Amino acid sequence: FLNFGTDATGFSELYPGITTVLLTLNINVHCPFSRELCLLYGLVSADRDSLQWILTKQGVGNAAVVVVGGAQEALDAHKGKSVLTLRNRKGFVRCALQCGADLVPVFSFGENDIYYQAKNPPGSRLRWFQEKMKALTGFAPVIFHGRGIFQYNFGYVPFRERIVTVVGKPIGVPKIENPTAEDVSFWHEKYISALTELFEEHKEKCGAKDASLTVL
Repeated sequence: FLNFGTDATGFSELYPGITTVLLTLNINVHCPFSRELCLLYGLVSADRDSLQWILTKQGVGNAAVVVVGGAQEALDAHKGKSVLTLRNRKGFVRCALQCGADLVPVFSFGENDIYYQAKNPPGSRLRWFQEKMKALTGFAPVIFHGRGIFQYNFGYVPFRERIVTVVGKPIGVPKIENPTAEDVSFWHEKYISALTELFEEHKEKCGAKDASLTVL
């Protein structure tokens, strides 16, 4: 959020002329209080209409920032692991083709290390409950903890871990008003390949030498 939702790390200097718009779960822009926070920070709903509006109605120079894996990916966010929910998420590629917008692979090393999530392997009772709740509400009820303000064992303050966000080379895509399934799959695979290469290229210098990326 700090890297793309604010200018705390100097985004405007690194990418002059680019305005970022963060997308979030639909439930966040409909619930009281969280809706007000979204309006305050300029977040919009992560749906097709919002994405197309950002890329076409606001002029040029806009970058839509979306966590493609969404709530499902949150269930696999465990310390020391990098698991992405991406194989069956192709809507963002279709929208990029329809708008002629570049696809930019981005990965944040250390992001899963700032909180500890309770173990919830597929097939466990906890995971079953979480999957059911996610299907009903669109929200993943993760059980997690960080550290406290005056102690380091338990609380909701994030652990002191370094997060490094790396941004890859934009993937230029053609503008296709009605892309076929083959078109979408072709560029989707290109995106996954570029993201994997980005991860492998930077993991050692980002303190994750022995890490591996799993794409589900």
